[in-house]
Amino acid sequence: MLKNYIQDYATLKKQIEYIVKKKQYIGPDDVTRMMYFSSSEFADLVAQNTRALEKGLADLQNDFKKLKYSEHKFMEHAANGSHQIVIVASSLDLSTERIVNYLNKMDIAINVIFFQVFQDGNNQYLSRAWLIDPVETESKATAGPAGERGEWNGEYYVSFGQSVDRDWEEAVKYGFICGGGGRWYSQTLFLLSPGDRVWVNIPKQGYVGVGVVTGGAVRASDFQVNIDGVDQPFLAIAQANYHRQHIDDEEKSEFFVPVEWTSTKPIDKSVSEVEFFGNQNTVARPKTHKWNHTIERLTQKFGVSQ
Repeated sequence: MLKNYIQDYATLKKQIEYIVKKKQYIGPDDVTRMMYFSSSEFADLVAQNTRALEKGLADLQNDFKKLKYSEHKFMEHAANGSHQIVIVASSLDLSTERIVNYLNKMDIAINVIFFQVFQDGNNQYLSRAWLIDPVETESKATAGPAGERGEWNGEYYVSFGQSVDRDWEEAVKYGFICGGGGRWYSQTLFLLSPGDRVWVNIPKQGYVGVGVVTGGAVRASDFQVNIDGVDQPFLAIAQANYHRQHIDDEEKSEFFVPVEWTSTKPIDKSVSEVEFFGNQNTVARPKTHKWNHTIERLTQKFGVSQ
């Protein structure tokens, strides 16, 4: 039975990849039609297959009382309910631009990225620019389907990518969250301001900490920590990599946000449940009922007040 539902997910993935790959290049007249098609078809596929996966989980709970893998591990295979529409173009006609701006104002996560090549003698340069601030559209993507949206509860979600490039134990010891390796991973850190409360989730593990932001985002080369009353460059004492190879590259550099931890847990004691919110963005302001439920449960698990 488990095999059948994993195959359902594999089928969904292939279908979505097909939807993406078959749009290699389209003219301006087709952009509007294609972006509506992509959004609606993607949403239908996710809805159909998520229901199948949810039924599979219910069956597994009945059939396997001592299932080796926890429920949340299985549910991580389900398709993410949020998605974005990104149009790649060298230019955009005015009518399409008006439609994109209108849809964005209606809380549809849609954006346009422009690429242009410039020649300077024997050198070529590639420029990139977004029509709308990508942080704004990513925030809309985490709002969830229209029927599941609510008011933002003021609590920030953080995804901490535990790896050779960052270490949770060091984050707890020195008080920070971070992201890097590309602008997409670091730009949402700039949503945070001193006084904001963040809840940290390690993908495929669970929630491991809650704390209050004490400063703005800074590049790895400028981030310092206080040791015995003396401020020191963090990279001089850090054990993990933190994308040191990109220290001079603003696009790929790791960025840090200082945090005063209220409560933390080691990774092997992380908190996770089936209905918990999860997202791939480094920082998000979710507006879903699932996020409200997650906060209600986490405040109990971490022993903090809402």
